[in-house]
Amino acid sequence: MIKTFYCFRHGQTDWNKEGKFQGCGIDLSLNEIGRNQALDIPHFPIDIIYSSPLKRALETAEIYNKNLGVQIIIEPGLKELNYGDWAGITKEQIKEKYGEECWYKYNSPKDEDESFKIPGGDIKKEVIDRGVVVLEKIGAETDFPNVGIFAHGRILSLIANKLSKSDKRIPILKNSEYIQITYDTETKELTLVEDDKI
Repeated sequence: MIKTFYCFRHGQTDWNKEGKFQGCGIDLSLNEIGRNQALDIPHFPIDIIYSSPLKRALETAEIYNKNLGVQIIIEPGLKELNYGDWAGITKEQIKEKYGEECWYKYNSPKDEDESFKIPGGDIKKEVIDRGVVVLEKIGAETDFPNVGIFAHGRILSLIANKLSKSDKRIPILKNSEYIQITYDTETKELTLVEDDKI
C-alpha cells in the first residue's frame, strides 16, 4: 500500500516577516498574514493530521482542519531544528558574523556537509535522521492512506533534499508551501514526489 504525506510548512509569524531565524526554541504564534495563508492552503483528501507541537505549525494545522474535522496528533519529532546562536538574527547577520562558508554548509544538500553543526544548535544529519525516522514511524503506525504533516521549513527541506533523486538543491519551503512524500508499506521506503514545482 502506498501512503501519501502532504507536508506543509506553517504560515507566517512576525519573525518570518522580519527574516529572523526561529527554530524549536522560539514558539511564536501566526500573525494575521499567516492565519490567512493557512486558510489558502490547497485542500487534499486528508484522513489524519500529524503536527509539530510548536504553535505556528499547530495553529496552521487547526485552521486547515476546520473544514476537514479529522484527528490531529502532536508529534514532537516534527519540530524545527535548534538554531542555537542563530535564533533571533537574520541571514545577513549570520553571513557577516560566521562567514559565507558557514552559510554554504548550512544550505548545502551534499552528504559531506550533513555533519555541519549550527553554532550552539543542531547537527544537520541528526535533524535529517529524526525527520526520516518520524515519517517512517507515522507511515507504519497509521492505517490511513492520506496524511497531513504540519511542520517547518528547514526540517522539511532537509528531508526533501535527502530523499530527492535530483542533483539540484531544493530550497526551503516558503510559508504555507508543501511537498508530497509517499511511503510504501511493503518496502518501508519514503519517496519524494518530484514535479515541476520542486
